[in-house]
Amino acid sequence: MVDLDLPSKTLWCKYNLDVDPIKLSKAEDWYGSYYAWGELEPNKTNENGEIYFNWNNYKFGLCGDKLTKYCNNTKYGLNHFTDNLIELQSENDAAY
Repeated sequence: MVDLDLPSKTLWCKYNLDVDPIKLSKAEDWYGSYYAWGELEPNKTNENGEIYFNWNNYKFGLCGDKLTKYCNNTKYGLNHFTDNLIELQSENDAAY
């Protein structure tokens, strides 16, 4: 962990999630995995190894673009849902 001496006392990871610090021979090795907001599992890759995100398989989304959590606009919430959460909760934080 890295202490940036933030007022919140939040500690930061030294490496991105899923980086193996022993295997850092090229730039791509530092990237780690990509996570959608609130997801605990990394985004999937296609047959070419390219990372993709799809609203239809987003943990907090339904019907393509309707959110069920982390929504502050009734236009995007399922059945006009809002919870006004703007900070990631620890139970939805892959780094936590």
